[in-house]
Amino acid sequence: MELVGDRLLLSASDLINHLECPHLSRLDRAVALGETSIAPTRDEAADLLARKGDEHELAYLESLRAGGRRIVEIAFEPGLSGLRRAAARTSQAMRAGAEVIYQAVLFDCERWRGHADFLERVARPSAVGDWSYEVADTKLARRVKPYFLLQLCLYSELLAASQGSPPERAHVVLGTRARESFRLAEFAAYYRGVKRRFERLVLADGAATYPEPVDHCGLCHWQAHCDAQRESDDHLSPRGSHAPLADHRACASGTTRLRERRIARVSELARATADDRPPRMGPGAFDRLRHQAHLQVEQRANGRPRYELLNAGPERGFARLPPPSAGDVYFDMEGDPFFDDGLEYLFGVTWVEDGEARYRPFWATTRTGERRAFEEFIDFILERRERFPDLHVYHYAPYEPTALKRLMGLHATREDALDDLLRHRVLVDLYAVVREALLISRSSYSLRQLESFYMGERETDVSEAGDSIIAFARPRDRRAARARGHRALMASPRNEDQRFGSVVLISARAESGSRSTARSPRLTIPTG
Repeated sequence: MELVGDRLLLSASDLINHLECPHLSRLDRAVALGETSIAPTRDEAADLLARKGDEHELAYLESLRAGGRRIVEIAFEPGLSGLRRAAARTSQAMRAGAEVIYQAVLFDCERWRGHADFLERVARPSAVGDWSYEVADTKLARRVKPYFLLQLCLYSELLAASQGSPPERAHVVLGTRARESFRLAEFAAYYRGVKRRFERLVLADGAATYPEPVDHCGLCHWQAHCDAQRESDDHLSPRGSHAPLADHRACASGTTRLRERRIARVSELARATADDRPPRMGPGAFDRLRHQAHLQVEQRANGRPRYELLNAGPERGFARLPPPSAGDVYFDMEGDPFFDDGLEYLFGVTWVEDGEARYRPFWATTRTGERRAFEEFIDFILERRERFPDLHVYHYAPYEPTALKRLMGLHATREDALDDLLRHRVLVDLYAVVREALLISRSSYSLRQLESFYMGERETDVSEAGDSIIAFARPRDRRAARARGHRALMASPRNEDQRFGSVVLISARAESGSRSTARSPRLTIPTG
């Protein structure tokens, strides 16, 4: 969305953003019109994704050139006059019968513009000649997402006006290099409805919106602004640092039910009694939410994180933890989703030996290296299990066992070994333990959120898996990380932090025998 002169220009990205979040469209409009000034959230992961997308686009361009296709490239020009000139050059190339038009510029001379990756000539007559054009767009994703089709529909609508007839199909070239084609008539009605609603909101200055949490929040350039507003409003949503509903999908229905009982803020939820329970919410769920809200209000008041031990019942919470073993290891994996079909590039293992933490990474930078790292990790566990038959492999969330099973199938190796580990429940998911055993005064149960309960401020730069992926994507950092050995730049600090958190959970199990309503803000980490 861009104000050029007195004209608000719109693009496919604006339409897609509206589908993701109407409030995002409202903020984009307000900023573009100069009605407000908001500092955008810088997201290195989004920058990395954009760079990878550009590389994929250029790779497809080179494949067309290598195939002997004649390509006309349209240069970008800023400003309204530059937009009109680029659109005119695109039309000229179409009339000249160019095989492929790269970076085509489409403009309806009103407010809608499009920058199509490619226009490809097809043998279907139109106003430009005995041929016409169809849109082909490159996408880094491995499968088609619904919003891709909205973008294709908009570009094709603008293209139809330029060539005098609507294209029959549009195409997506995925990150896997697979090409998928779609009949535009099958999506036209849906596209028109979305576009009509978007124009009504943006152009007619419709009803006010609120930054309700959605999936897109993690990628949004206004994320910090919306988080701050929800926190200031004492909102129940989970995106701020003090939100009781830890899953925004559950939050949408949960907050609706709470509002039916006039509970719209965390402080109101903290003061609620059992009589305030919404009819469509179970007693257990409501009791957990209001107790968590109470802990969060306490943390706001004194700045100290709070937790409460829960009576989870048999085979839940701390009851999931097996007896400690001197051979226990703590395991974390890191994967790069932008490497072809994805690459598991680090298998990090931590254990305690002679009272000291030990760490061993198994690195991979190629598909062959991934197989070798997977095999070496499994062999390491098997060899250690011979010395310590009662050992367990602790991990956090289901990613690790899921990835291991996928790698076993992909590389067709270590099938019996992994099957044996899974059958004997050697892998233990600490995320399930935490969710069932502890109620905390934080917005989620991620390792990053839990750190304040058992350690001080971190000294490493890598705190999230996304940070590790960004570092891995830099070849210079990757080489340096391998050269430094076990104290690697990327994800090993996270692995060691997980080890400390695991030890805390195991030791905290003893505390669960006497339940407290407001435990001290720091759990004790045992030494040795």
